[in-house]
Amino acid sequence: MNIGECTNSDLVSIDLEVMEKNEIFRKVSGDLIRLGLIPVEASLYQKLILREELMTTGIGNGFAIPHAFVSGLEKTIVYFIRLKEPIDFKALDGKPVQFVFVLVGPEKKEGMHLKLLARLSRLIQKDEFRTGLKNISDQSSFLQTLQQFEAGI
Repeated sequence: MNIGECTNSDLVSIDLEVMEKNEIFRKVSGDLIRLGLIPVEASLYQKLILREELMTTGIGNGFAIPHAFVSGLEKTIVYFIRLKEPIDFKALDGKPVQFVFVLVGPEKKEGMHLKLLARLSRLIQKDEFRTGLKNISDQSSFLQTLQQFEAGI
């Protein structure tokens, strides 16, 4: 499964203004509930916070990949956020984070979720992909950039 199959323009936020990572978790949880993709009782906000307390999902190079599992999903949801200003995410390299990919996977289907995490990690390692994300102007240009670079991995 490709990352592009798990996202759409409703799941992309460009130049979001936040002060801390919990605001990101609140936005993603609220949007997914509002879009009818997860139920309120999925407790995604709390699950993202708990996951972050275990260990940072700030992987370095300005990226974070928070992730959680909820029941009732058929496939993983990928929500992309480019922050207007980088924030402290306690990333492994100590640098602030500007790009966030939130993965919300179905419970009991961890294998698919892990494959998407690995695929995303390979994409993030590409300098050209990171530069492309800095230059996107809207949701459509993000989806085009993702499709372009995902075809090459």
